[in-house]
Amino acid sequence: SDLAALARTHERIRREFRDKLSIMALAREAGMHPVSFARAFRALYRASPGELVRRLRVEWAAEELLRRPEEPVARIAAEAGFYDQSHFARAFSARFGRPPSRYRNAR
Repeated sequence: SDLAALARTHERIRREFRDKLSIMALAREAGMHPVSFARAFRALYRASPGELVRRLRVEWAAEELLRRPEEPVARIAAEAGFYDQSHFARAFSARFGRPPSRYRNAR
Protein backbone atom coordinates (compact mmCIF):
# COMPACT_ATOMS: atom_id res chain seq x y z
CA SER A 1 0.00 0.00 0.00
CA ASP A 2 1.01 3.63 -0.40
CA LEU A 3 0.95 4.13 3.38
CA ALA A 4 3.37 1.28 3.93
CA ALA A 5 5.62 2.59 1.14
CA LEU A 6 5.59 6.08 2.65
CA ALA A 7 6.39 4.66 6.09
CA ARG A 8 9.35 2.76 4.62
CA THR A 9 10.74 5.87 2.95
CA HIS A 10 10.18 7.88 6.14
CA GLU A 11 12.21 5.33 8.08
CA ARG A 12 14.92 5.37 5.43
CA ILE A 13 15.16 9.15 5.71
CA ARG A 14 15.42 8.85 9.51
CA ARG A 15 18.24 6.28 9.14
CA GLU A 16 20.13 7.93 6.28
CA PHE A 17 19.45 11.67 6.73
CA ARG A 18 23.16 12.52 6.63
CA ASP A 19 23.54 10.83 3.20
CA LYS A 20 22.53 12.18 -0.17
CA LEU A 21 18.89 11.20 -0.72
CA SER A 22 17.05 12.18 -3.88
CA ILE A 23 13.31 12.62 -4.17
CA MET A 24 13.50 10.56 -7.36
CA ALA A 25 15.11 7.59 -5.58
CA LEU A 26 12.69 7.80 -2.65
CA ALA A 27 9.69 8.00 -4.98
CA ARG A 28 10.99 5.08 -7.02
CA GLU A 29 11.46 3.07 -3.81
CA ALA A 30 7.86 3.88 -2.85
CA GLY A 31 6.64 2.93 -6.34
CA MET A 32 5.15 6.37 -6.89
CA HIS A 33 5.55 9.31 -9.26
CA PRO A 34 7.84 11.92 -7.61
CA VAL A 35 5.11 14.58 -7.49
CA SER A 36 2.56 12.16 -6.04
CA PHE A 37 5.14 10.90 -3.57
CA ALA A 38 6.07 14.40 -2.38
CA ARG A 39 2.41 15.41 -2.04
CA ALA A 40 1.45 12.23 -0.13
CA PHE A 41 4.54 12.41 2.08
CA ARG A 42 3.78 16.03 3.04
CA ALA A 43 0.14 15.22 3.74
CA LEU A 44 1.08 12.30 5.99
CA TYR A 45 4.09 13.76 7.81
CA ARG A 46 3.31 17.49 7.60
CA ALA A 47 6.72 18.12 6.06
CA SER A 48 8.31 17.50 2.69
CA PRO A 49 11.04 14.89 2.51
CA GLY A 50 13.59 17.71 2.17
CA GLU A 51 12.23 19.54 5.22
CA LEU A 52 12.43 16.34 7.25
CA VAL A 53 16.03 15.76 6.15
CA ARG A 54 17.02 19.34 7.09
CA ARG A 55 15.30 19.10 10.47
CA LEU A 56 17.00 15.78 11.29
CA ARG A 57 20.39 17.12 10.16
CA VAL A 58 20.06 20.27 12.26
CA GLU A 59 18.89 18.34 15.34
CA TRP A 60 21.78 15.89 14.97
CA ALA A 61 24.21 18.79 14.58
CA ALA A 62 22.84 20.51 17.71
CA GLU A 63 23.59 17.40 19.75
CA GLU A 64 27.09 17.21 18.26
CA LEU A 65 27.77 20.91 18.96
CA LEU A 66 27.10 20.28 22.63
CA ARG A 67 28.88 16.91 22.72
CA ARG A 68 32.01 18.12 20.91
CA PRO A 69 32.49 21.77 21.92
CA GLU A 70 36.04 21.87 20.50
CA GLU A 71 34.90 20.74 17.03
CA PRO A 72 34.66 23.53 14.43
CA VAL A 73 31.08 24.36 13.45
CA ALA A 74 32.04 24.06 9.77
CA ARG A 75 33.14 20.44 10.27
CA ILE A 76 29.90 19.52 12.07
CA ALA A 77 27.93 21.25 9.28
CA ALA A 78 29.75 19.16 6.68
CA GLU A 79 29.26 15.94 8.67
CA ALA A 80 25.57 16.75 8.95
CA GLY A 81 25.37 16.90 5.16
CA PHE A 82 25.12 20.65 4.58
CA TYR A 83 26.71 22.12 1.49
CA ASP A 84 28.37 24.95 3.40
CA GLN A 85 28.42 26.62 6.78
CA SER A 86 26.13 29.52 5.79
CA HIS A 87 23.40 27.14 4.57
CA PHE A 88 23.78 25.22 7.83
CA ALA A 89 23.65 28.41 9.94
CA ARG A 90 20.43 29.55 8.23
CA ALA A 91 18.73 26.19 8.72
CA PHE A 92 19.99 25.98 12.31
CA SER A 93 18.79 29.51 13.16
CA ALA A 94 15.39 28.79 11.64
CA ARG A 95 15.02 25.71 13.86
CA PHE A 96 16.58 26.94 17.12
CA GLY A 97 16.19 30.72 16.92
CA ARG A 98 19.92 31.40 17.16
CA PRO A 99 23.04 30.59 15.15
CA PRO A 100 25.06 27.48 16.02
CA SER A 101 27.81 29.36 17.86
CA ARG A 102 25.34 31.14 20.17
CA TYR A 103 23.46 27.87 20.71
CA ARG A 104 26.67 26.15 21.75
CA ASN A 105 27.74 28.99 24.07
CA ALA A 106 24.31 29.23 25.71
CA ARG A 107 24.47 25.64 26.99
